[in-house]
Amino acid sequence: ITSRECNVVVDRSGKYALTGAVEAVSVWNVRQSVLVRDLKVAKASERVTRLCLQEVDSRPVVAAGYSDGAVRVWDYEQGQVLHTFQGHKSGVSCLAFDRAGHFLASGSNDTDIVLWDLAAEAGAARLRGHADQVTAVLFWQVAAHGAAGAAASAGAASTLGPAGRLISASKDRVIRIWSIELQICLQTIAEHQTEVWALALNGAQTRLAAGSADKFLRLWRLRPSAAGSDEDPLAELMGELPRPNGQGAALGLRFVRPKNIDFEVLLCQGGGKTLEMFRCHDESDIKRRQKRRKRRQQEKRKRKSGEAGGEAEDAADAADNADAADAADAAD
Repeated sequence: ITSRECNVVVDRSGKYALTGAVEAVSVWNVRQSVLVRDLKVAKASERVTRLCLQEVDSRPVVAAGYSDGAVRVWDYEQGQVLHTFQGHKSGVSCLAFDRAGHFLASGSNDTDIVLWDLAAEAGAARLRGHADQVTAVLFWQVAAHGAAGAAASAGAASTLGPAGRLISASKDRVIRIWSIELQICLQTIAEHQTEVWALALNGAQTRLAAGSADKFLRLWRLRPSAAGSDEDPLAELMGELPRPNGQGAALGLRFVRPKNIDFEVLLCQGGGKTLEMFRCHDESDIKRRQKRRKRRQQEKRKRKSGEAGGEAEDAADAADNADAADAADAAD
């Protein structure tokens, strides 16, 4: 029985799909349409609430969150539990791996975010600040520069580096950007009027997209070198993107780059059966479009002013003709 509250994940090859099935994680062979195995521990009774896939040291793993707050990392091809973490007081609501697969972030209904170090098999940080269920977490791994950045990159197996950051969203309508090193909130974003359900970063990690219960997606420009103050924000709002065909809240967002296409696409899955797709334009394309739009507006204003001038001349000619006619009548 597939759990309604749990998400579905598919591996990169498209061979396996993993679903929550009450207390187990079911691994399906998509091509053969058969159940390969169920991942569950003995005497398990807690429901699977969230899944997240990643490759850790060339080994495909899935992190599973449970309704009692536990997090287990499985080798789903071998059916083995690699790590078990206990750090939440209630059900796990979201999970995210860093790019290298060395750290795992979990958000919960208890409003906490816990950062887990898989190599040390222990919790690395606990982030508190949200006032309601954490609905989404993701790593914003800023490219480091200079000698310090090179050292941080070289030590990626044990640390995310000083530039590592985490972005979270919650039912409290707030998005937060955290410093992993300092374990503090660097910026609070309160642009939404409804619960925020989904977050996504583009491939270059320069754009943040957020989806909520309304009919709009919101986009931010990320500025990694900013201070995070009101005058110098890390995330700068670019605008709102309407969802004309959207059904329900935006429950899932993802940037993808299809094969043989030179631009990214933003996918949005709502509460209904519709998958929305938005084309993403780069900076040069945006500037070119803005320049073209400005030129069209100028041409339109010129045409309007020309038409207005022509109408004024016609009115003046008509007035002159009327005056001449009146003068002729008076002469008669």
